[in-house]
Amino acid sequence: MRGVLDLCADPRKFTHGVNKQLRQIWETSTDFRPDAGERIAAIDRKIENIRRAVEEEGLNEANWANTRLQELPTERESLVTTSRKAIGPPQSNVATAMDYRRQADKLLRQAGQAERKQLLRTRVGKVKPMPQDLEV
Repeated sequence: MRGVLDLCADPRKFTHGVNKQLRQIWETSTDFRPDAGERIAAIDRKIENIRRAVEEEGLNEANWANTRLQELPTERESLVTTSRKAIGPPQSNVATAMDYRRQADKLLRQAGQAERKQLLRTRVGKVKPMPQDLEV
């Protein structure tokens, strides 16, 4: 709990935490792949390796090579298209994050007990009470 309170007390840490959460939400809600560039390069290497193998070894595995040479560019284009769509996650600056925090504080102060519980329930995943001295 202390870590959460410390995070909320420092505006820069709070903003960093907000931006981290925004990025996680954005990554799960889009098809963004942080490793898209590496995967595209790997596909390009596979295509080159198949072509080199066909040149060196002949056409013994021509059916397999043709099938792979049709699949890999499709996979590559899918990654390129997805990475072009991804313009990046939304970001918040310190002023905006602190304004939202003040609005949330105000909302919690003005809300009734039932509304407070409902608001907190959407934000708190699990509460685990622990004894103060950690002894049984």
